[in-house]
Amino acid sequence: KEKYERLMCEVHSLESEKQALASELEKAQVDPTKGCSVAIKRKLEKVEESLARARSETRKHQQMYRQAEQEAQKCKVLERKIQDLKHAKVALIKKQREDAA
Repeated sequence: KEKYERLMCEVHSLESEKQALASELEKAQVDPTKGCSVAIKRKLEKVEESLARARSETRKHQQMYRQAEQEAQKCKVLERKIQDLKHAKVALIKKQREDAA
């Protein structure tokens, strides 16, 4: 879960960086004397690639977390059934002893 939360923070920071670069690129295209739009475009592409990777990782970890929760729920159900069977066995043995006496 910690890794998932770190990935979510990374996604948020990458989205912020993407927005900043997009506005910087827009300004550079409006006034070419203020900066190199090609370098900004490259940086923006790298950020978008990182963002896509981070989102993919986040989805993967979210699915894994959900699956782990489902498995834990199944385990709880099985443990409950085992306890019920143990109690039923004890009750049956007790009844057999009473019937035999």
